[in-house]
Amino acid sequence: MSKLMRDAALQRRMLLAMNEDLLEGVWMEEFDGLSERTIMENLSYLEQHGLCESGIAHDMSGPLLAECSRITAAGQDYLSEDGGLTHELRTMTVRIHPDTVKILLGKQIDESDLPEEKKDRLRKHLSKLPDKALQAVVSAGLEGLLGQVPGLLDALRTSIGL
Repeated sequence: MSKLMRDAALQRRMLLAMNEDLLEGVWMEEFDGLSERTIMENLSYLEQHGLCESGIAHDMSGPLLAECSRITAAGQDYLSEDGGLTHELRTMTVRIHPDTVKILLGKQIDESDLPEEKKDRLRKHLSKLPDKALQAVVSAGLEGLLGQVPGLLDALRTSIGL
C-alpha cells in the first residue's frame, strides 16, 4: 500500500483545471504526465474534502478513472480569494442595538464607585454618544474582555487541533 504524498500544488492545479471547464469536467488520466495512481490519490483527497467529484469508480479490479472530474461549489470557493459563499455562510454576525449598548454602559456607570456628579456627567455624555463611537467602545470592550478570559487561547488551540 502506497502512502499518499500530499501535493498541494498539484491539487491546486487540478482544481484550477476543473474550474476552467465547469460544464464538461476534466479527464484527469493524463494530467501533468503523472501516474494514474498519483492522480487518483490526489483527486480522492480533494473529493473527501468536498472540493471536487473525482470521477473515480470502483470495480472488481480496484479504482479507475471512469468519469470526468468536476469541481464543486466548495472547490470554487476554496479557489476564490474571498472564500465565496462558503465564507459568507460561515460568518457570524452579531448585531447589538445602540440603545442596548447605552443601557449596559449606563448600568456599569450606576454600579461604579464614582462620585454621583461624575456618574451624572458620564450618563449625560453617554446619551449623546453617536453610534460610531458606541461601536468603538464595544470593540474595545470586547477586545479587553477576550484578553481577560483565562484559557481562551488554549480553547482556541484545542478547537483547531493544535
